[in-house]
Amino acid sequence: MKVYIYAKGGHTFGLDAIRRCSYIAKLLDEKKCDPILCVNEFSAGAYAKKQLNIKNYITTETLNELSKVLNKGDTLIYESDEKSDFIESEAKNHFSFLYKIPDDIPISIINKFLYKKHNSKKIEKLFFYGDEDYSKDLINLCEKTTKYEIPLLLGEYFFIGDEKKLENSFSQLLTSHEYVNCIQNTKYLLSGSLNTCLESIECGNKPVLLKRKDKNYDERLIKEIHLPTINFTSFDETFTKFEKIIKSYPKLNKKEKFDIDTIINDIFVRINTYRRLNN
Repeated sequence: MKVYIYAKGGHTFGLDAIRRCSYIAKLLDEKKCDPILCVNEFSAGAYAKKQLNIKNYITTETLNELSKVLNKGDTLIYESDEKSDFIESEAKNHFSFLYKIPDDIPISIINKFLYKKHNSKKIEKLFFYGDEDYSKDLINLCEKTTKYEIPLLLGEYFFIGDEKKLENSFSQLLTSHEYVNCIQNTKYLLSGSLNTCLESIECGNKPVLLKRKDKNYDERLIKEIHLPTINFTSFDETFTKFEKIIKSYPKLNKKEKFDIDTIINDIFVRINTYRRLNN
């Protein structure tokens, strides 16, 4: 009886799902449930291991391919919009537990091991476009702009050589390895990732969501927490609006915390019972 956590992520999707699922894996690991994180790309698994302290991961190209390793009685937690004939047909009879993000577990869960409030903020303002710029929208805009007095946190999946194309548009380039430290310590963050904004809020900061044209966002959640947003068009317009928002930053609404501990404990009890019966 094993616990598998599948997260769709990588160079075309970013790492938001990887971060959420890695947190769940860490909670289960604390309970000695030995979870296995399943990722689409080796690089995503390597990131989870090095940056998010994940112990076990495997790569599988699709959610459907998990049918080759899942056994009757296993637990599956997954975040993906992929269609899976196996899960849809076998869900009721195959799994001890089956949870889908965001249907059963909300995307608003934040890694409490990494993101906590810090009283002193070392970075006043920071721009994080996202983990990836696969369609090169950011790069193309930078070719038409002058320099802006704001540092840019590079994405994990930016292409080799992108730094040279970006360095003339921002006051400083910060590497993707500095992600956690930057999110913890930035007072005003402009980010194209809703998950990153939620992490920033958890640290007591004041983020603004930049709505990218190539991303879909949870509008209900955005409205619920009263998160300020900007539709991404040009840099001039974006940074002008950003400065205006942070000068009179709105009061955010507190979102009711999701009780992830109940799910973790239910899985632990089932696995612990199984181990005792088979020892």
